[in-house]
Amino acid sequence: MLYPPLLSSPDATVAATARKFVDEMGGLAKAFSAYIERWDALSIEADWPGYQQESRGIIEALTNRIVRENRELYPLLDRIQRAA
Repeated sequence: MLYPPLLSSPDATVAATARKFVDEMGGLAKAFSAYIERWDALSIEADWPGYQQESRGIIEALTNRIVRENRELYPLLDRIQRAA
């Protein structure tokens, strides 16, 4: 819902910003998938401190992404919707 109108915007700055976010998401998605695969109940039990540390890192990365989307992308979406 968020990315298609931004990516297809005639405003080059809006489209480029959206493309940057899409490209960055690939790395975050890959990191999150690796995190999910690595930590099952047995591995968590075997390395509780490692799980906590990695969990903090992935939660921080996801939180930063959400904050950046709220600060950067949603205002752009509002801008192009108002212009339409």
